[in-house]
Amino acid sequence: MTLSVPLGERRSVALVYGPPREWRRTMRVSDGHAATTFSGCSGSDSDETQFNGGFIVAGVQCATFDVRVGTQPDAMKLAVPFGVPC
Repeated sequence: MTLSVPLGERRSVALVYGPPREWRRTMRVSDGHAATTFSGCSGSDSDETQFNGGFIVAGVQCATFDVRVGTQPDAMKLAVPFGVPC
């Protein structure tokens, strides 16, 4: 699955998933990523995989993300409230 920030949202929202060494106490939207692909851990006895990370958001807003699963041609839209309802 790939989670991405649509082009029109990239000035106010970014993703920050990856090794904690990339994280800083204070981050700007420009420090984040436009997209992240999530893959489950292979060879695990568990059906669950944990992904450390989150969002960088410039202010209160309802942000929209694109979600692509597998080879589906169209992205699903995901609205996420950050301090206000969507």
